[in-house]
Amino acid sequence: MDNTQNAQHTRNQNTQEFLAKPESVVVYSSDAAFAEEVENFNTLAKAANDAANEAGIDNSGYSQAKADAKQVVAEEAAAISGRAFVTLQKQGQTELLKQLHISESDYTRSADADCLASLNATHKLLTDNIALKPASFVAPDRLLAFATLIKKYSDVAGTSGVVHATSPQNKVAHEAAIKLTSKSIKTLRLLAADFKKSNITFYNNLIAVTTMPPLNTHKTSVAVTVLDGNKSPVSNATCTISKTKTNKNAISNAQGIASIASIKNGKATLTVTANTYATYTAEITIKAGKINSFNVTLVKA
Repeated sequence: MDNTQNAQHTRNQNTQEFLAKPESVVVYSSDAAFAEEVENFNTLAKAANDAANEAGIDNSGYSQAKADAKQVVAEEAAAISGRAFVTLQKQGQTELLKQLHISESDYTRSADADCLASLNATHKLLTDNIALKPASFVAPDRLLAFATLIKKYSDVAGTSGVVHATSPQNKVAHEAAIKLTSKSIKTLRLLAADFKKSNITFYNNLIAVTTMPPLNTHKTSVAVTVLDGNKSPVSNATCTISKTKTNKNAISNAQGIASIASIKNGKATLTVTANTYATYTAEITIKAGKINSFNVTLVKA
């Protein structure tokens, strides 16, 4: 099951729960057409779940809260690992570098048990080697906050993903079944237009529960090292990564390092500005599961 289908099942469950509430039934029971479509939707939603089971896709136990907690802790793990990577790379700590996971996808694409093991291993690695730190390494209070995020993710009940063990035929049947629920959702929303006048609260709540939840997207972190012509660090440089409709920036520290977390994979523009230096601009490619570390040399303006 891909992210879109996962979100569709979550939407279906939210819609069924809302429509089953006694206060909701009271509102729409007098509207024969709407009530008939509610019954149709419930039938289709059950069929979609059955099709998922036939396809070997385990929906039981899925938790959006678990998936959200996983995304949050993965972003932080990638960000602090990226910062540690740059520092340890300068120190020539080759063996430690091999143990770091600096891409969010290293965590988010793993099963929960494997993800949790990787998170704990990352925390232990950084904690055990904090004595190596210069100012650019991870601060102790940030490691404590990281441990809290790991525990929160661990404590949330359920699973963040689904199990795939499906035949092509059953997969196609599931795809067709889930599409039918989306068609029924559209019908419900069209029929609900009359409730704008008679019961705006019901209408607004229906629109909310039938809206697809946000999809999990694969993002990663970027570490930029800013140097001058003498290979000395440039602090207080503004590093900006620009993608379509999105800009993220960070300020380089005393070691010339700027870490930017939660950047979508793909092509982007890196711009670096600093007082007395000419603006630096370059096209970069941010890769999932790869080391996204860039060195920039500024020249005097």
